Amino acid sequence: MQAALNENHSKVLIIDDDDAIRSLVAASLEQEGLQVSAASNGQDGLEFFDSQ
Repeated sequence: MQAALNENHSKVLIIDDDDAIRSLVAASLEQEGLQVSAASNGQDGLEFFDSQ
């Protein structure tokens, strides 16, 4: 599965107000080969999404 994810350059945006949860989820997804970005609230998440 990881090879397929790397070929697609899959990206994930994690939005969660809990630093520990964000870090745990990001680390897990990065191990699977995903490109991970994170935001601590919805507003920051939307601003990041709009900038991409």
